[in-house]
Amino acid sequence: SMTALAGVTGISEDTIGHSSARILSFMAQSHPPVAQWWVELAGLLDELRQRMNTQHLDAAGRRELREQIRRDAPHMFFRIRRLENEAEALEDEMMRVRLIVGDAAGDPRAAGRVGLAVDALLMQVQQHERNVREVLLDAYEQDLGGG
Repeated sequence: SMTALAGVTGISEDTIGHSSARILSFMAQSHPPVAQWWVELAGLLDELRQRMNTQHLDAAGRRELREQIRRDAPHMFFRIRRLENEAEALEDEMMRVRLIVGDAAGDPRAAGRVGLAVDALLMQVQQHERNVREVLLDAYEQDLGGG
């Protein structure tokens, strides 16, 4: 079913898009030298990671879905695997950026480097969302077409 498919991808547009937008807006409107800036940025990154994690099926759920796809939609199997791998890589990258923010906290000279890392992360999140939408749309059209 499409809901199961949506679950494995790890994306819910509303919540993750909302978190990403909040981070972008925060980066655009505020300036790093104050300690509070680092605390807020770390909190926003944690929120984004949390929102992505709550959208993932657990390992057992992913295995079950993978088997279902292998049976019912074998043509989608490798695309779904690719999305899973992408989501895992994104999780690692989120953790890496969060650690950079923690390490750099309070150092105004690190703000530029941190800003670039956060921007790159958000671009990856947005690309992943686009990839997910594309796969879901194709799967939906296949379902409608009976093929």
